[in-house]
Amino acid sequence: AIENGYDEAIVLGPGGLVSEGSGQNLFLVREGTVVTPILDGTSLRGITRESVLVLARDLGFETR
Repeated sequence: AIENGYDEAIVLGPGGLVSEGSGQNLFLVREGTVVTPILDGTSLRGITRESVLVLARDLGFETR
């Protein structure tokens, strides 16, 4: 990524689906829903990922 002028890389899993960043989980909020890639064996089931999802639900956000 850096060689191509980017600060960060986004890792794609099989089929070209977004999996994660090079060293972190990815999240976005779309129409009030916190969205993160599914755990299909290519994304890490991390403590941070789970914590963000729990906090989002506690704050009233839908998660997907």
